[in-house]
Amino acid sequence: MYSVIIAGGGPVGLFLAGELALQKISVLVLERDPPAVKGGQKTSMKDGPLGRRGLFKPAIEAFYRRGILSEILFPTSSSGKERANYIEKGAGFTFGGHFAGFPVNANQVDFSVFPHHRAGPSFMPGVTTLGRMEAVLAARAEALGVTILRGKTVCEVSCEEDRVRVYTHDQDKGKEAYTASYLVGCDGGRSTVRKACGFDFQGTPGEITGYAGICEVNDPTGAMKEGFMRTEKGMYIFNKGQGMLHLVDFEPFNRTANTVITLAHFESVLHRVVGTKTLTLKSLHQATSFTDRAMQATQYRRGNVFLAGDSAHIHSPLGAQGLTLGIADAINLGWKLARAVTSPSTTDSLLDTYHAERAPEAAAVLEWTRAQVVTLRSDPYSRAVGRLIQDLISTDQGATYFLSRMWGINQRYDLGHGNADSLVGQSAPDVILKSGGRLGDVLCTGESVVVADTAVEIPGIKCYQADIHGMMLVRPDGIVAYAGGDLDTLRSLLIL
Repeated sequence: MYSVIIAGGGPVGLFLAGELALQKISVLVLERDPPAVKGGQKTSMKDGPLGRRGLFKPAIEAFYRRGILSEILFPTSSSGKERANYIEKGAGFTFGGHFAGFPVNANQVDFSVFPHHRAGPSFMPGVTTLGRMEAVLAARAEALGVTILRGKTVCEVSCEEDRVRVYTHDQDKGKEAYTASYLVGCDGGRSTVRKACGFDFQGTPGEITGYAGICEVNDPTGAMKEGFMRTEKGMYIFNKGQGMLHLVDFEPFNRTANTVITLAHFESVLHRVVGTKTLTLKSLHQATSFTDRAMQATQYRRGNVFLAGDSAHIHSPLGAQGLTLGIADAINLGWKLARAVTSPSTTDSLLDTYHAERAPEAAAVLEWTRAQVVTLRSDPYSRAVGRLIQDLISTDQGATYFLSRMWGINQRYDLGHGNADSLVGQSAPDVILKSGGRLGDVLCTGESVVVADTAVEIPGIKCYQADIHGMMLVRPDGIVAYAGGDLDTLRSLLIL
């Protein structure tokens, strides 16, 4: 029997497993995919261009605060430029992200309106691949004592008052059962855990069909341009050097798990989206599709079963928000679930805050992706909204707002305990400690810490000095639980 079983060994499940194991909690990860072939886990889908993923502040900080950011991210951009600790503003254009193909100029962003967002290792977004991330997170989890079983498809879940029994199907061993005090479904948008345990999943159906492919395009008339291009029928993103082509189309595509996207079909979508039949595909090496179906679980917890990542929320990849959202789920749930295992008296009050804090963040991302789809429609009303959005993004205030949403700078939890300081509920600023190093360096153990402007001693908690005003109590996930000068109030919150 384990304390926690995690269904799903993707980035979210593996990171959560590491978070629990960091607190000496026994964890079992059940992953559907079979073990990797000898020589590594690399696959062309996870490690090539189709496996590339962007990460923003909540995820960047999570990895940074656990000391694995440099292993997760590529140290340089595709252009060979080293990843910076801050944006060196200039007169030109620095790509900060996009909203439905409208690029945001990071040089226009006024970072002074986010005083807690400080220059440092976790300031800038970054890029990785699914393969790289999973390899790092699996190695970390196993080093911390996590058991990872691959080739185990979860097929049934039985919930009892104080435990959960999980049944899997194994091609060689047949049906097997595993038992734990808690179960977390990190098994994707078609989550078996979510369905088996009766979670309600609500939202909106898809309007678009998106495609991503590695191909060679023959363009004799020069109809295609590189970068983000909005068209009368959708949008395309073209990177000629990598042979990477994304298409956003409003025609339905009835695809099942076994459907192969043919060269002829991909080419027909290309003609429709770009608006010319002069284009042909010399080859199509790989291709995948997606929709903008936006769904969210109405609750993230049912008794001793939880959902995280795509199991709890799905949406279109417009804006590359999904992976960051899932990692933020994991670091929020990890320390709370560990506390519930080691201190059962705090279980309900603390565990219920997982849904309260994370569900609004996912709801906001779902709305963010829906709004982008609206501007891509071909009707006059949607095009008018799109032009308005483009005008707003081109202003300094607009660029600041849009980038703060994309990067996750504006994330703030309502902690509900009455501390009105604007820092409470936000990610703690990465202050320089007087003992040396940064705050992010001392959060690697996954413990709460206190940072103060004077020497403070509190039994059972590590305290550090820094050039700040007053004191702040920082939770294991890096969120400020208290800010101010009242030591008694801070002590009353130390359960966090």
